[in-house]
Amino acid sequence: MEDNVTTKRIIHGVFGGIIVLCISVIALLLIYGKQANYQIYLQIKAISLHGSIGDTIPYQDIINVVYYDKTPTQVHKQGAGMETQKLVCADAKLENRKVRAYVYKETQGYIVIKTKNRQYIVNDETNALTKQLYQNLQTRIPK
Repeated sequence: MEDNVTTKRIIHGVFGGIIVLCISVIALLLIYGKQANYQIYLQIKAISLHGSIGDTIPYQDIINVVYYDKTPTQVHKQGAGMETQKLVCADAKLENRKVRAYVYKETQGYIVIKTKNRQYIVNDETNALTKQLYQNLQTRIPK
C-alpha cells in the first residue's frame, strides 16, 4: 500500500515538473519573440548589421543600393539566422534570389545593397527610417 502512494507521488512530481518546465519554455519564447530585433549602425567606413546573425559591409565594397517602396512579404529564412512573425534576420530568399535579410516584414519599403559576393535586403522599423537610411547610405558610398 505504501509503495503505491510513493509511486503516485513520484508520478505526480514528474508530471508537475514537466508542466512547470513547459510553461517556462513557452514564456521565454514569447518574451524572446517580442524582443527580437536587429540593429543597424552606419560607421565611418562600413554599415554594420547585428541581430541573430551579423554583417559588416565596407562602403567601398558596395556596388549598388536600390530602394523599393513595397513591403518585403516574400522574404523567407533559408539558412542561418531567425524568422519571427515580425522580422527576418537570416540567410533568406526574396523572389528566388539568395540574400542576407535584415527586414521587418510589415514595414513598407526596403533597401537592396549589392556587393560583389552577396545581396542584402534591409529596412528599419518604419518607412521613414528606411528612407532616411537609404539617403544616408547614398552619401557614404564612393562614386
